[in-house]
Amino acid sequence: MSFHISNHDQPLIHPVCVPLADLRNVRVEGNGSLFLFHGKVVPLLVMDSENVSVNRLSVDYERSWCTEARVVKTDDRFTEVEIDKKAYPYEIRNNRFVFQGKGWEEGMGHCMAFEKGTGHIIANTSDIGWNGHVEPLGGSRLRLSWNLRQKGIKPGDTLVLRNYNRPHPGCVVYRARKTSLNDVSLHQSSGMALLVQRSEDFHMKGGGVMVRKGTGRVHTAGADATHFSNTRGGIVVEKALFEGMMDDAINVHSTCLGVMEVVDSHTLKCKYMHRQAVGFEVFLPGEKIRFINGPTLEPGGTATVKTAVKKNSAEMVITVEEPLPSSVRAGDAVENADFYPSVVFRNNIVRNNRARGSLFTTPERVLVEGNLFDHSSGSAILLAGDAQGWYESGACHEVVIRKNTFINNLTSRYQFTNAIISIYPEVKQLDRQRDYYHRNVLIENNVFKTFDVPLLFAISTDNLKFINNKVIYNDEFKGWGQKPFQFRRCANILIKDNKVLPPRTWTLEDCKLENTPSDQVRFGG
Repeated sequence: MSFHISNHDQPLIHPVCVPLADLRNVRVEGNGSLFLFHGKVVPLLVMDSENVSVNRLSVDYERSWCTEARVVKTDDRFTEVEIDKKAYPYEIRNNRFVFQGKGWEEGMGHCMAFEKGTGHIIANTSDIGWNGHVEPLGGSRLRLSWNLRQKGIKPGDTLVLRNYNRPHPGCVVYRARKTSLNDVSLHQSSGMALLVQRSEDFHMKGGGVMVRKGTGRVHTAGADATHFSNTRGGIVVEKALFEGMMDDAINVHSTCLGVMEVVDSHTLKCKYMHRQAVGFEVFLPGEKIRFINGPTLEPGGTATVKTAVKKNSAEMVITVEEPLPSSVRAGDAVENADFYPSVVFRNNIVRNNRARGSLFTTPERVLVEGNLFDHSSGSAILLAGDAQGWYESGACHEVVIRKNTFINNLTSRYQFTNAIISIYPEVKQLDRQRDYYHRNVLIENNVFKTFDVPLLFAISTDNLKFINNKVIYNDEFKGWGQKPFQFRRCANILIKDNKVLPPRTWTLEDCKLENTPSDQVRFGG
C-alpha cells in the first residue's frame, strides 16, 4: 500500500501484512497467538475504520532489524564480540559490517550498549557512532577496531548495532475512530512500534512494547514505542510495559507546517518541513487552522480551511474563508486547531530505553499518573513544542504529573533532556515573547530516587507547581553538580511541602534563573 506515515522515512510502498481497512464494529481475537513476520513490513494496519479492537496477540519479527553482539573481551585497542549469525545474518565486506534480512541489506551507523544483568543502557554512552574495521576470528567471534573499554563497556554487555533508518512502524492506525489494543505486545519494529495518525479516540490497555521471552534480545522498537501525530479525542494508555526502545514510550504532538509565502489575503503556500513528516493530511476543508508566530511560538488566531491542495508530498497551498491576519508572514507556522487530543498515561512501566520516557505536546488535558520510569536514560518526561526542527506543535495548557516513581533517569544526555522532568519548547526569540508557551503544570505526590541531577527544567512556562514530592538522593551514578531547579523565562512557580533525603530545605539558592524574576518563585515547607 502507498501512503505517508508521520515521522518515518517515506518509502513509496509499505508492505502491509494484516490490513484491517474499512471496517465497523470488528473484534480481532488473538487468543494469545504470536504473529511472526519476515522482512521489513508493516504487520498491522487499522485504516478508515471505526470501533475496531485487537486483543491478546503478540507481534514479532523472525530477524530483528538490529543486530545484537555480546562483548567477550575489551582492551585499549579492540573489542571482541560474538554474534549469532543464524539469528542475525551478516557479511563482512571490505572489513565492514553488512547486515542482512529477507529483502534487505544495511550497513552500520552506531550502536547502543546495554548492561549485562540489568538491561540498563550503560551510563554516559548514549549513541556511540561507529562503522569501522571488522575482523572475523572464526566461529561467531569477531574483533572490532574499537576501544569501548574507555566507555565502561565490559564483557557480558550487549551492543545493539544499528543505524537511523526507520522505514515502517510495527502497527499503524490511520483515519480510524475508537480503536483499542488490549493485551497486544509489540516486540520489534524497524520504526515506531505503534504509530497513530489522523485518528480519534484510542485506547491501549495491557501489553506494550517489550522483549519477547526466549529471544535473548535487549532492544525492541527502532524509535518510539507509541507515537501519536495529529490525533484528537482521547488517548488512553494504561497498564502497559515499555522497554528497550530507542526513543520515547509515548510521544503525542501535532504536526505544523512552515509558511513559505503569503500568496494573497486568503492564501498561504506552506511546507512540511521535516523530511520524515510529510504528505499525510494535516488540513482538510472545514477544519480550523491556527497561526503560530515562528520566532516566538506564540499562537495567533484561527481561520476555516476552504481548500488544501497538495502540490507534492512536501508543499501545500491552503486557502481560508476569512482574511488572513495581517501579522502572518513567511517564517511562521500553521497547525490544525481541531486535532488536539487529551491524554491519560497511567500505571505503565517505562524502563531501559533511550532518549526520553514520555513526551507530550497538546493543549488538551494530560494526566501522567502512577507510572514507573526506571532507568530511562534521558528525561523521564518532556513537554516540547517547536516550529524549527521536527515542527511538532501543541502547547500544553493543563498537565498533571502525580503518583509516579522515577528511578535513576538521566544516565546519558540527549536533546532536550536537561532534567528528570524537562519542559523545553524551542523558541528562537525568547526575549520577544509576550505570552508563555506552556502553562498550568502540576507535579505532585511523586517519588524521585535519583543521583544528583536536575529535577525540573522549564522554558516559557506559566503556573508551574512542584509540591508534596519525595526526593531520595543516591550516589549510584556520577552527579551533574547542577541546581535541582532551572527556569528560563517562567512565571508563577511554587515549590513547597516536598520531603528530601538526606534532609535539606530548598531555597532560591537551589534555582537557576534566566530571565525569570526571583519574585516569581515561591517556596513553602
